[in-house]
Amino acid sequence: MVSIGKAAGVSHATVSKVINDRWREKGITQETRDRVWRIAQEMNYRPNRLVRSVFTGRTFSVAVILPTMRISYFTKVAMGIAAEAKRHGYHTLLSQVEQGIEDEASEIESLLERRVDGLMTSPRFDEANRANYRRLIGQGVPLVFFDSYYPDVPCPAVVGGDEAGMRAATEHLIGLGHRKIGYYGDVIALPHILDRFEGYRRAMEAHRLAPVHVKMTGNDDGLRGVLTATNRPTAFVTEMDDDAMNLVRLALGLGLRVPEDVAVMGFGDYLENVEMLRVPLSSAHLDLERMGRLAMQVLLREIKKPSKRHEVTHIPMEMVIRESCGMNTAKRPGRRTREIVGKS
Repeated sequence: MVSIGKAAGVSHATVSKVINDRWREKGITQETRDRVWRIAQEMNYRPNRLVRSVFTGRTFSVAVILPTMRISYFTKVAMGIAAEAKRHGYHTLLSQVEQGIEDEASEIESLLERRVDGLMTSPRFDEANRANYRRLIGQGVPLVFFDSYYPDVPCPAVVGGDEAGMRAATEHLIGLGHRKIGYYGDVIALPHILDRFEGYRRAMEAHRLAPVHVKMTGNDDGLRGVLTATNRPTAFVTEMDDDAMNLVRLALGLGLRVPEDVAVMGFGDYLENVEMLRVPLSSAHLDLERMGRLAMQVLLREIKKPSKRHEVTHIPMEMVIRESCGMNTAKRPGRRTREIVGKS
């Protein structure tokens, strides 16, 4: 550390405070902190995490539980978390729990046994889970929700501007002249999913249009029946991009044209190489990596001083207009446009 201090023009004590993440409380500037870390990396400095843990009472690791890694939606959030954690000298332990509530509770306990400094998760909704999160908070475990949240669990959450984003998506279709617009999705009892449906409902009612909810089923029979009906919706908003792509696939398979016969709007804008699809998907864009970065920042704050209060941060969303919903007359076909959507 002495050689790092000489190269950075600071004292050995300052280097120690930076390395042990105590620079803010000791009045060291961000500029000095960045300079010390840059020089430490150039000198291939490797901090002794065990010694660092003894002095700080932290392991400088956090746990992240994802409901699935089968879709890029959650992996992009995890990428943002990992990048921000690394920037602050933290290591992430990534876990996937696709099974039941008991599996998640067991996985949380296993991660906490590794003495992680904090926990981030997109919560599963069940009374047992709610009670478990409250117990963890009561024990002083720093906890942050992302993507979704419990309204009555006292911890921070970082989510998308779901209601505003879906309302803007629906308004866009209305602006293109559609009057019978379907909502394709589960509408399960998750706050962010309910917010999406609420945004759709409010947009439809604001224009005195009747909402049409097309529920997802275990197969495509229900949706197929709607698409082949003579009075089918001329456009759809969907709960997620994966749902939108399934709808486009089924519509094309039935001989319908997208967007001429049925326009489709996704939600999330998280699919890779979407411009290369047969019908590039319009979507309400959610910066998922930003969600992850912000969730990590909030967790770092909770690690220093748990707030134990319900606080939801909404990330503004943008509209990305591609071919699947058509363009209005002011825009050239195929032109990608973005329209800012305010916070929920």
